[in-house]
Amino acid sequence: MLVATLGNGVHCFRNEGGHFKEVTAEAGLASRTGSTSLALADVDGDGALDLYVANYGTQAILRSGGGSAQMKRVNGQWVVTGPYADRLRLVDGRLEEVGEPDVLYLNDGRGHFRPLPWNSEFFLDEDGKPKAAPWDFGLTAQMRDINGDGFPDIYVCNDFQTVDRAWINDGTGHFRALPRLAMRHQSYASMGVDFADIDRDGWLDCFVVEMLSREHPRRMSQRSAMSPEAPAVGRIENRPEVNRNTLFWNRGDGTYAEIANFSGVAASDWSWQPVFLDVDLDGYEDLLIVNGHAFDVQDRDVLEQIRGFGKQPLAQARTNLALYPPLTPKKMAFRNRRDRTFEEVSDAWGFNSRQVAQGIALADLDNDGDLDVVINCFNAPPLLYRNNSSAPRVAVRLAGRAPNVQGIGANIRVKGGPVALQMQEIVCGGRYLSGDDPMRVFAAGTLTNKLTIEVRWRSGQTSEVREARANQLYVIEEPAAPAAKTAPPGSRRATEAGEPRPATVFFKDVSHLLNHSHHDELFNDYGRQPL
Repeated sequence: MLVATLGNGVHCFRNEGGHFKEVTAEAGLASRTGSTSLALADVDGDGALDLYVANYGTQAILRSGGGSAQMKRVNGQWVVTGPYADRLRLVDGRLEEVGEPDVLYLNDGRGHFRPLPWNSEFFLDEDGKPKAAPWDFGLTAQMRDINGDGFPDIYVCNDFQTVDRAWINDGTGHFRALPRLAMRHQSYASMGVDFADIDRDGWLDCFVVEMLSREHPRRMSQRSAMSPEAPAVGRIENRPEVNRNTLFWNRGDGTYAEIANFSGVAASDWSWQPVFLDVDLDGYEDLLIVNGHAFDVQDRDVLEQIRGFGKQPLAQARTNLALYPPLTPKKMAFRNRRDRTFEEVSDAWGFNSRQVAQGIALADLDNDGDLDVVINCFNAPPLLYRNNSSAPRVAVRLAGRAPNVQGIGANIRVKGGPVALQMQEIVCGGRYLSGDDPMRVFAAGTLTNKLTIEVRWRSGQTSEVREARANQLYVIEEPAAPAAKTAPPGSRRATEAGEPRPATVFFKDVSHLLNHSHHDELFNDYGRQPL
């Protein structure tokens, strides 16, 4: 187990069966860096997992004093010019700094990476035009096959007023923004995201966490200062942001219904990362959420108190943070009721620690075939939760061909269990400050069930294991012979490969021959049915 810490680098713990031994020095990881996140993957295709660690090291212009801002008046307004024009902006007469733009790096399979440029054919907006680099408050990016076409798409959670981004892959590494009407609104301060087929209809649904409290008194003291924007009449392509979690149920036609309130998962306090996991192994994914913050900086009472201090020197203003109360809600566990609704079971399942926790990862730590939970806490040791479910299960681990030895992006489907179809995808990272072991676990139903396991590899190959039995671990190897990748008809990949574009439609619009123009007649609704 690898644990990132602020000020003490990455710690490595070796599982010795029932207990862990720290072997950080032996692993060559001892350092004093401010490690915030890490990822494990075979980046050079040699069959061994490599480790990438993100350390905190600010390149901020304002804090470091590494430059001076240049400003001039344009149409009577002061604007930033010069080398920092894209890094600084004026807000209410003060300078604010924006971060770095998002970057997607492509691996050539030998450990060499190149960034994909913005304002090019690689990233297109909803209208198919090249997209400028988004300067968003990014927190989590997860790659998943969102639309089920076999190609990994990207969902990016962005904090504050910057909107979330959903990029759909056409199969050639070119991405286009999700259509405007696919999702009708989204979370305001999006922290983390996860995907699962919550109702087993064969389509991936999407859940994003935000910061809405579950307790009414705290909701009142945390009331957001964000005022909803009144859309203009006739404007239907806007995507308003809401101060709560959002659960997007996939309709199967490329659009989503937002059902978090209906499902009972709209509030989980200041949340960082959700995880879909079939805890009770009934065939339906349940939901775990880690939350909390060292200071409740949403407390409006403290904000009013600080506002009364007036203008303060920067050093003194920083001490105001201690005025905020700690925010230590219990961790949240929701059991899937199998009808698109969830029941809160944090206390019943023992998943109710009140530590401030941000990272969460899954792995079978005791080799009993189900997934246990590791949580990284702020200023406290990690938490380990052992899964005590006794229901029959089947575990699957993939052995892919180099360079994708973990089978990242492969889709696993299990048939014959307690539900007609269970499906999961192998993902690398994708959680806020954390990532799972790539083993996947499915409910078997009964000990006598004979299951079928299907694997759809990113190479286009497929594997199948018939009459799989419960309480077994299956290691499935990717077939050696590569197969031609397929793509949706009419996609960039299909047409570049010489595949004909979709046939023309069978109907021609001849509405002009009707010689008819529609006119609305005056009608008084209240005259017919007074309110």
